[in-house]
Amino acid sequence: QQHIRLTYHTIVLAHHQIHQLSVSILTANFAIEAAYDCFDIDLPKALTRVSTKRKLDFLTGRLAAKLALRAFGLAHFTVLKGMHGEPLWPDGMTGSISHTGGKTSCTAICCAYRQPSMQDYRAIGVDIEAKINNVCFEHNVCFDRDESQHYAPLNHH
Repeated sequence: QQHIRLTYHTIVLAHHQIHQLSVSILTANFAIEAAYDCFDIDLPKALTRVSTKRKLDFLTGRLAAKLALRAFGLAHFTVLKGMHGEPLWPDGMTGSISHTGGKTSCTAICCAYRQPSMQDYRAIGVDIEAKINNVCFEHNVCFDRDESQHYAPLNHH
C-alpha cells in the first residue's frame, strides 16, 4: 500500500504477547474505507458517518486484534463491535484493545488470549496513552491503591 505505512511488533508482558501496530496515512485525501477493504476488516454501519480519525482508530485497533488472533491460528477472524462498542472475540478467546492517535496516524495495542472457562477467568487489560507527564512513567511499574493490579509501561517514548 503506497497510501499507508504500517509498523508492527510484539512485546511479551506477563507471559502474554502484546501486539503493537501503528498506521500512518501518507496520501492526502486517502479514503480510509479502502484500507478496510484491503485488510478485510468490517466497517460497522455506525462508523460510516464518523470522522476519518475515528475510522482510523477503529481500523488500527481491529487490525491489531486480527494480528493477535493470527498467533492462535485464527487469521481470518475479524473482531466485530458489540452493541456497547465492546470487541466480540471468537468463542474461547478474550482480549483487550486500545488505541491513540490523530487525524493521519494511530497506534493500537492488543492482547488476545484463550479463556479456559468462566470459573478460571483471568484477564489482562491493555491501555495506550500519550505521555503527558512523568507520573507512572518514571518507574517501571505503577500499582493501584490495593496493589492487586499493576501497570507496566511497555516503552518510554
